[in-house]
Amino acid sequence: MAATSSKLEQRYFVTPEHQIHFTILAWFVPDRSWVKPEVKHKFSYVLSDLILEHEQHHFDIAEIFAREIRQSLSNIIFYDSTYKRDIPKLFKKYYDQYRENQVRYDSETGHGGFKRQQDWVNSIDEQLRSLKKYSDTTVIVNIY
Repeated sequence: MAATSSKLEQRYFVTPEHQIHFTILAWFVPDRSWVKPEVKHKFSYVLSDLILEHEQHHFDIAEIFAREIRQSLSNIIFYDSTYKRDIPKLFKKYYDQYRENQVRYDSETGHGGFKRQQDWVNSIDEQLRSLKKYSDTTVIVNIY
């Protein structure tokens, strides 16, 4: 058996020059993550590497959403009169999608039971590649 904990974190501050400096992070939480050396599965032992790979992709999903948030922030125009209201809405939208994807990943792969696991791995890897431009954790935007 195994479990992993990952999370999305977002921080921002506004400069006197009317810029917003965002930091969007995907975190792996080691003290809330674990894997047993081997798992008994249908009367045979499955190496924990397979399950660990499943768990590591939970972090990759967090990183995908961190990059999607950074991409979105790079393309949004923030206005002085509304940015304080708009930013939390944006973060909530992506956080909700992130949580839904984590649940769907476990559901569709049988919590690492490996049905559709390779489909998810391929999709996750492709999304990470396509969002590589947004791997820098910081985004700076102007306020108008």
